[in-house]
Amino acid sequence: MRCNWQRWLWGLIPLLMVGWVAIQIERDNVRRDLTERAKAALAESGSPWAGVEINGRDAVLTGRAIQDSEPPRAEKTVRQVWGVREVENRAILPPKIEPFNWSARRRGNRIRLAGYVPNRATRQAVLGLTKAAMPGLEVVDRMNTARGVPSPDTWLAGLSFALKQLSLLKQGDARFEDLALSISGEAEDAAAFKAVNAALKSGLPKGIRVASAQITGPVVSPYTWSAQFAGGQLVLGGYVAGGEKGRSDLLEAVKAALPAVNIVDRMEQAEGAPQGWINAAVALMKELVRLETGAADMKDTALTVSGMALDHAQAQSVRAALRAALPTAFTLVDQIKVRVIRVPEPIAMPVRSPDVPSA
Repeated sequence: MRCNWQRWLWGLIPLLMVGWVAIQIERDNVRRDLTERAKAALAESGSPWAGVEINGRDAVLTGRAIQDSEPPRAEKTVRQVWGVREVENRAILPPKIEPFNWSARRRGNRIRLAGYVPNRATRQAVLGLTKAAMPGLEVVDRMNTARGVPSPDTWLAGLSFALKQLSLLKQGDARFEDLALSISGEAEDAAAFKAVNAALKSGLPKGIRVASAQITGPVVSPYTWSAQFAGGQLVLGGYVAGGEKGRSDLLEAVKAALPAVNIVDRMEQAEGAPQGWINAAVALMKELVRLETGAADMKDTALTVSGMALDHAQAQSVRAALRAALPTAFTLVDQIKVRVIRVPEPIAMPVRSPDVPSA
């Protein structure tokens, strides 16, 4: 019997198609199985950032890593999955920033965060710290992801510290370059000024250093200042401007002019002083100590001086010196008095009547 090969051919075509479909189905099953097992291996090995695509038995590693060591580690994990033949590593890394910078700016009821964080988890931690330190403020997030953070735990502790200080400022800026903090701003009040400066001096987290600190006191109006002199002691009260440097400059000027006088500093930090107020304050104190006792009060540019002079000559000398030394913008109210020395009246001696001889 003769074989008809054409009939066989028509029978083979459906068989080949069925086989091809079966191969495709099995290939999809293999790809799906390898993908699931590779993703599970990546999750278990601590690489949740990584994605994987399977083509046949070859894997392509994708995703955005955080540290330099992560892409090689993820590639090794995928290679160890049974059934994977080759791995193409297409994982990318965020840019490396040196120095690693971050900043926070507070203006009114808004705080803006900028600079870099190492990963999403840290971003959420920073946002949480910000909202905890300044509840109710609008938080604007302008942070980006980058590599290069130095000592993550120390860095995050530094950010927490800086945010707490910003919460005490009416407006201010905090900036980190690696682990160096620069902070500036206006304190909410005198107590906040003291608290921030004390924290910067003795409350820094371990590993954090202050590169720059420019904290000013609150702006007050009217601006008041006072000095009281008695018993060789000069007590200073009211406000002092210019931060710690302004206080230091004023005290040094007074001590240089009055080395024998005991200075008691009870001034609080605040801004808003009229121009030339330090010169006016020093001039007041120089003349005040010439009196037996005296007091000076400043309210913006209005000055009041009171006290007790030994005599009219001393009183006139103090008045003239004050008017000559005070800046022209200041006005002087003179309440200096002169001690009145009462001369005791002569004591009248009793007059004895002449003796009258008896009869």
